[in-house]
Amino acid sequence: MLDVCSAPGGKAIFVAEKNPTANVVACDIHPHRVELIGAYARRMHVKNVTPTLFDGTAFNKEWAGHFDRVLCDVPCSAMGVVKKQPDVLLNRNENDIAALKKVQYSILDNAKNYVKRGGLLVYSTCTIFKEENDDNVEEFLKNNNDFENYPSEFDGQYLPCDTHDGFFIRRLRRK
Repeated sequence: MLDVCSAPGGKAIFVAEKNPTANVVACDIHPHRVELIGAYARRMHVKNVTPTLFDGTAFNKEWAGHFDRVLCDVPCSAMGVVKKQPDVLLNRNENDIAALKKVQYSILDNAKNYVKRGGLLVYSTCTIFKEENDDNVEEFLKNNNDFENYPSEFDGQYLPCDTHDGFFIRRLRRK
């Protein structure tokens, strides 16, 4: 599995714990955040995670068609976690959303290259904005006819409530 925007590594560590024979490549663009992934893996005694410095928008030909599963938990406006982090409201504007949307799409569009035929590409955010969620996925599907929705019971938009933050998740399959 490839986790393109992994830091601090929670999802990658969880997958590695549940699948001890899997090789999980957990990436981030910032060296100090890659160190966080490694520290988390050591703390959890997980040996099958490889923390890797990687820019999710840059193509890595060595990984082309290599992974059964690719997770893109992309940088976002974080509007789904406002309850826990109210300062998010003070630090975002419409221009930020437009810039984030471009980066998100670029990461998703690059990550497709690493998915094997029949493999899964998962797109997720911790925001509730349609522009960052459904709009990105629908544009991606329109531009990439070798991918299709591959729904699970967990796909969709989740609004924040007492039991969880707001987030979005969509599972796609390479035909």
